Amino acid sequence: MALSFRLHKGLAALCLALPLSAPVAAPMGGPGIAPASAQEFCDDGRVAGGCVTDIATFPWMVTLFRVAAPDRMRGHMCGGSVIAPQWVLTAAHCIEDLVPTDPSTIAVYYGSTSLLEGGRVVDIETIYAHPDYRGVGGDDIALLRLAQPIPVQPVRLATPADMARYEQRGLEAVVSGWGDHPLTRELGLNKNGEPITGQTGEFEISPVLMAAAVPIVDNAQCDQFNNPESICAGYTHELIDACSGDSGGPLQVRDGDEWVQIGLVSGGTLCDMEGTRFSTYTRVSAYEEFIRATLAGETEVADLRQLPDFSLAATFFDETVTSGFAPDPLSFAIQAGGELRARAVGPSCAGFIAQAPDVRLTIDTDGGEMLRFFVEGNADTTLVINQPDGRWFCNDDRSSNDLNPEIVFTTPLEGQYDIWVGTFEHPSDVGFPDVTLRVSELPRTSGPAVPKPPL
Repeated sequence: MALSFRLHKGLAALCLALPLSAPVAAPMGGPGIAPASAQEFCDDGRVAGGCVTDIATFPWMVTLFRVAAPDRMRGHMCGGSVIAPQWVLTAAHCIEDLVPTDPSTIAVYYGSTSLLEGGRVVDIETIYAHPDYRGVGGDDIALLRLAQPIPVQPVRLATPADMARYEQRGLEAVVSGWGDHPLTRELGLNKNGEPITGQTGEFEISPVLMAAAVPIVDNAQCDQFNNPESICAGYTHELIDACSGDSGGPLQVRDGDEWVQIGLVSGGTLCDMEGTRFSTYTRVSAYEEFIRATLAGETEVADLRQLPDFSLAATFFDETVTSGFAPDPLSFAIQAGGELRARAVGPSCAGFIAQAPDVRLTIDTDGGEMLRFFVEGNADTTLVINQPDGRWFCNDDRSSNDLNPEIVFTTPLEGQYDIWVGTFEHPSDVGFPDVTLRVSELPRTSGPAVPKPPL
């Protein structure tokens, strides 16, 4: 099963690759109370060692998805839980790149075990992220006010008194979500002619809701600072962990006849196939006052977006040219990429860029020629430009066969162009590749039309 997490600026998921009857690591605080036997919701089948569960067991489970995606499996971003008829609890890192007062690019899907059918969709009106959010385990919590109330049974949130009782006795909690799960393939046949399967090392979003039991462990396993606002859970050697796609989903415990949410998925090891696998969960009881105040209308909207800043000095080049410049094209050798998500500029922007522009080009032009910006290199790059009137323009790929981007202005404005070259993948995966930004003038009769700005 897969649960969603955040490492750099990515998400994660809950991966269950072994039977949930696997030995449980000793939980903190004494013997495990096993508030919910994993087998209670695992009898109907297993997927990749995880348990297919049912929305009737966890009716408060929802998915956050991008509305422009071809379907909800490909649009799935994160999980969440309904805590009141018009409110969903999730992780702040799931929504940090969205305009909090206009989150129209995502919506909430609820009421179905399947991501593909049977559920209903509701729009999000406003996002209330914790104003002190600082990444995994750091106030990673947000509330979504829905456009209208939905007929879903809310989950009860743990109080500090609840947590004192649970953790004194030890705890085996249950995490649920639609995040990544490990794929398997047939390896051959055994002596009886029966197929033998094994894991491929690849993962994909689960089309159905899954759940897993994970033991609570000492916070030092996840956080050297032993953050009291976090919960650490997981195994030392078993591949039962959270993965991409489960962030924001609930960590819950069975207390008698009632499920109680004690945490939400914040970060983890991305279903590492080897080594220890502990996940960090935001401790919801530590945010009792933030949740109360937000539901009462007493919380201000916090915009978490990290936007590129054209007021900063350019990192590589800052030049002024006049129309008819030579040589043509101009060439700027730079390193692409950065820590900011270009999507914060607009939904059509992709990849990761730096905060400061890579190149600043001030152009004295009469508008007689078109202006072409394009990137050449071996990496999968993206292009973001802020033109003189302050509007943003983005491009990912020049064509289906060319991963380098291109933007052409048919009627270029005179003034300052700030240019960012990003990488489609995060620098932790691809580094900061060497590329060349080129700028050329074109006769007005050639080239594509000026791209539409993302905002």
